[in-house]
Amino acid sequence: MSEEEKRTKKQKIEDNRRLRAMSQSLSMLTTTPFISPDEKLFQYSSENLNDMSDEDSNDFKYLLNNNEWDLLTKIEEHYTQAVRLNISVIKGFDNPCLRNLNDFVDVVNEPAHISTLRMITFFKLTPEFNVGFYLFFLYEIIVVVVVFLNALHEDDRLVLVKHNVITILYIHFCICTDINTGIFHEPNTPNDFCYQASELRSYSDLIYETAIILTDEIQKLCSNDHLIMKLLILIILFSKGADSIEPILFESIKIFHSQNIFVNLLWNYLNVRFGYDQTSNIFSRLIFSSLKCHSLARITKETLAKKTMQSDELAPLMQSVLQIS
Repeated sequence: MSEEEKRTKKQKIEDNRRLRAMSQSLSMLTTTPFISPDEKLFQYSSENLNDMSDEDSNDFKYLLNNNEWDLLTKIEEHYTQAVRLNISVIKGFDNPCLRNLNDFVDVVNEPAHISTLRMITFFKLTPEFNVGFYLFFLYEIIVVVVVFLNALHEDDRLVLVKHNVITILYIHFCICTDINTGIFHEPNTPNDFCYQASELRSYSDLIYETAIILTDEIQKLCSNDHLIMKLLILIILFSKGADSIEPILFESIKIFHSQNIFVNLLWNYLNVRFGYDQTSNIFSRLIFSSLKCHSLARITKETLAKKTMQSDELAPLMQSVLQIS
């Protein structure tokens, strides 16, 4: 941001503080609109909350309006629903069961396959991807312009999934992998399979080591806040051009607007979580990390394409997303 933009931003914060003081002194407004989000929903750690001063947390809370909080809540609900609709349940077990795999085909057909199913279901439950939606533009405090966009072109949706889902699987890997134990397990699935993250070595040592470094980097960058990672997944979903063989989109402007919804939401949410001074640094590093995931996805597809296997060894869905015929 330019110095002028920074001054404008600080001025708006001061205006918010004065308006809040006036409203409290006159007792004209209730405090309901200013209640912080459910701490359990957004998995705030006490350490992160303590790092934020009272002044910062009060100021930056107002950067998210009710529509944005509702959208964040919906994202969490859609992700949870996507997991529940694609469960690899082990009957007779109440705790996660560690599953040992034999080779890279098993890794593709089991953990990668179930992750892909969950992510695609997550996309389908996201209105900006699967159905028409309302796009809100907020100007200052008073004027609201509403634009209705039709559903994305079906071919565009297929292109976005096919060419971005492997990258997204590595962000999902960050959500599910415990760096300390080396275990890959979907959170909040008590009787789901879990796997050794080191199973990625069946692809190559380079892919495994790069994935672990990226996971550690992204988890620390997000303070292991899974909601940030889910927003990053949606931003990557609407990305174009990461793969050199991608076809041209039919409605690139719609996709651009869809992506901007989550870009703006991520920026504002980072302001809430980490404060104005840290947001630009964290945001830019997250984008750079996503580019690293795109690079790793390309290496993964190239590596698997060189593996010796029969075309029917992989599940049809994984043949499609890996672009292996």
